[in-house]
Amino acid sequence: MENKNEENKREDQESLEQTQGTIQKQTFDINMPDGNVVSSDSLDENQYRVAATMQHLQNQIEQLAPQVQEFELKRDHFNLKQKELQDLLGSNGKPN
Repeated sequence: MENKNEENKREDQESLEQTQGTIQKQTFDINMPDGNVVSSDSLDENQYRVAATMQHLQNQIEQLAPQVQEFELKRDHFNLKQKELQDLLGSNGKPN
């Protein structure tokens, strides 16, 4: 678990460096799980680093979302066809 945490910190730092390469301390809002909205202006350096990483990751999530949806549709279709074949084979699992 310790190694995974270190790896996550390294990835966060790399993500931040990528983010800071294109965005210099900008103002943006962060939606918190409790429903509060926090402005990046009110954050200290460490908090801003995490928030900027979150913003970068959110961008990546939004870009991947359509692919995930397509994957889930294909998987559902596969599962339906698998069930259809299983039903056609019957309970013994052999062709009739």
